[in-house]
Amino acid sequence: NRTSVYFKSSPYGSFNHSHGDQNGLLLSVAGQPLLVKAGWYDWYGSPLWTSWYRATKSHNAVTFDNGVGQKTDGNTVNLARNGKITGFSTTTEMDYVEGDATPAFEGLVSLARRKVWYLRSQDLAVVMDTMTASVARSFEWNFHAPVTIAGQADGSATIVNGDRSLCVSSITPGTTLVKRTGPAPLTGFEDHAAFTRPAATKAEFLVLLDVGCKKPAVSLTTGSSSRTLTVGSQTITLPLP
Repeated sequence: NRTSVYFKSSPYGSFNHSHGDQNGLLLSVAGQPLLVKAGWYDWYGSPLWTSWYRATKSHNAVTFDNGVGQKTDGNTVNLARNGKITGFSTTTEMDYVEGDATPAFEGLVSLARRKVWYLRSQDLAVVMDTMTASVARSFEWNFHAPVTIAGQADGSATIVNGDRSLCVSSITPGTTLVKRTGPAPLTGFEDHAAFTRPAATKAEFLVLLDVGCKKPAVSLTTGSSSRTLTVGSQTITLPLP
């Protein structure tokens, strides 16, 4: 019956069969996948393999300007297009991981950092992405499911797979939920969506992954030197935007 949240930020980058999915994540509950990697492998170097299967936009990761992501072309230099785990901790109440995927974009962005908190006592996850670039970019927080991603009136999304569910909501203002399309899967069904932001040189995504759609009370307050995010009975200290 456990919830499993998988996070990747790898020193192997997009080398060979690896993907442009540094700082990507997956989520399943009781064996039911809810956030998945999209696409399928037909053959090495195929158009599908290049444009979708390995691309950042087919993963639960951040892209910009309508799907531009981490560099995956060629195999001679892409070990430098990597990620790195830059923080990790675990307690009986909360797990935390942080990854830096900046090198994977090979200069297209100046910072790509993701932080993930899993709140054990509430079976919830909070995901925070900070992206910066030298020129204005329209950043996108992509996510994918093996079932329908249903948009809600409040701008959140609901994913229901069998008897398990996940509500995905943006906590920071200024984001818009949009549905995306992708190549047809080999078998089964896939759906795609993203939270988007207007073009800017810096963007933040703060997203709640609410397992079971319990809809806890959420508040974000700003102090002089930090912010406090309260989700249900737990608080997280965040840097200023």
